[in-house]
Amino acid sequence: MKIPCRILIFLLPFFINQRASAQTGMAPPGPELVAGAGLLSIDRGEKQWLASADWRFSSFKWNIRPWLGAAFAERGTWFLSAGVIYTLPMDSGWRMSVGFAPTDYRAGNGKFLGESLEFYSFAEAGYVRTSGQVFNLRFGHISNAHLASYNPGTEVLMLSWSVPFH
Repeated sequence: MKIPCRILIFLLPFFINQRASAQTGMAPPGPELVAGAGLLSIDRGEKQWLASADWRFSSFKWNIRPWLGAAFAERGTWFLSAGVIYTLPMDSGWRMSVGFAPTDYRAGNGKFLGESLEFYSFAEAGYVRTSGQVFNLRFGHISNAHLASYNPGTEVLMLSWSVPFH
């Protein structure tokens, strides 16, 4: 069975040594407000600028926490997501996160993805400043998981800034 490279990238933090948070002395992630900007459809000629806002709740177990997100792009494209995110603190102030969410996607005059119900998965690397703020680089994929016969999918590349609420 061939496993797509994207799936392996998204699962990578789950296979990293779970003792990393104990070794770094970092507490489980608390609630955060995240603002981001980037590109939607980076893999195609239909690139659109994108702005997003997420609310990440406190982790409830194993650094897993619920999150809500909204993103708005050029040409009237927007999507709302509600899912889970897993964050793994690393040495030297870095952290890795993976997230997944069912997503309500509206194309507007942008790229149609086959359904309004899509699934958004992403991997994110972030640098944690001493203030607790985090600068993140996110690569994500939005797809309807073949719930429709038409399933082009699309990619997201984004920079974001997280502000902790303790």
